[in-house]
Amino acid sequence: MPLTPTALQDAIVKGSAMFGSFENRMSEYGALKAFIDNAPLLFPGNVLESARQSQVQPVKIPVLQRGTATALTSRSCSITGQESTSEFVTLSWATTGFEIKIVKAKNAGNYISAEEDFAMQFANGMRTVLASLDTAGYNALESGKATGLVDTNLEDITLGTGLYSAASAVKLYQNIPSIMSINDISGELLNIASPQAKSSILGMLTFGQNNQQNQAGLFGSLDGAMGYKNYFSNRVLNGTSIRETHYLVPQGMIGMFTWNGYEAKNNVVTSTGKKFYTMQDPVLGLTYDVMEISDCVTDNSFQRVVYDSYQFNIDYAFLCAYTSQDSDAAATKTPIVKCIVPAGS
Repeated sequence: MPLTPTALQDAIVKGSAMFGSFENRMSEYGALKAFIDNAPLLFPGNVLESARQSQVQPVKIPVLQRGTATALTSRSCSITGQESTSEFVTLSWATTGFEIKIVKAKNAGNYISAEEDFAMQFANGMRTVLASLDTAGYNALESGKATGLVDTNLEDITLGTGLYSAASAVKLYQNIPSIMSINDISGELLNIASPQAKSSILGMLTFGQNNQQNQAGLFGSLDGAMGYKNYFSNRVLNGTSIRETHYLVPQGMIGMFTWNGYEAKNNVVTSTGKKFYTMQDPVLGLTYDVMEISDCVTDNSFQRVVYDSYQFNIDYAFLCAYTSQDSDAAATKTPIVKCIVPAGS
């Protein structure tokens, strides 16, 4: 065929930003965000971060334990008194992060620019790290939940092992004030829940005066719905035969704290060209320390190329308001109360 060599090649068309945007979608990191939002209430400013001068330096918080005083039945001339018991709470730090590698010489001969390449790798890293931190937040709620809950004797609420089970979502919200009061927990509440809870909340919001349904409620914000600060996360797991899961916590009782390394905070540049600095993520505003390296390597197809690589790291610690073992409880009291709504209810 005489014209075969000059036949049209593949038609390459650059799509709009919207065309590729779905690949960069993020999740809803409600468990993590609840810890981040409440950290300044648990420890104002950057007290914990500032106290830690080195990655190997422990951070300890002095606390006094709750106790039971002796009730007097008469006056006397002598005072026996009681002494307080104190201890230290040590923060448990962990590190997470991700890496990016860009070879601009390869991007120069590609339909994908170096900037687009970096943006996609950064989004991939953010999504992985935030999901991991959100899971860590959920684990902190689950491991820190109260196990010494009091039986409410409410007909629609059943006491399980470290949780309450409600006959329905409506009955759960109806009984939350009693549940918290019976456990001596007060204050404005956070409701950290699985996404299925949105359906229940929206269903209740559509009923107004005289219990008549008004679907305008479907278009309202869920942020403060039902009188609580609501957070939702796919990492809050329901388990078998459970419709929705809730962790109820008074505001300011939980927090997530971060720390960055010395080199990044001081913008160190080494003699070999390694650069250190900090960078704030655009999703939840966490500050990461960054190590940037530019180097030359031998490449099979390019013989010699320069690559730019980046490592993003952050140290973090999840914390719940201090609680000691109550002498009048069979299990631990904490300000985190877990509630579930069984499937089919």
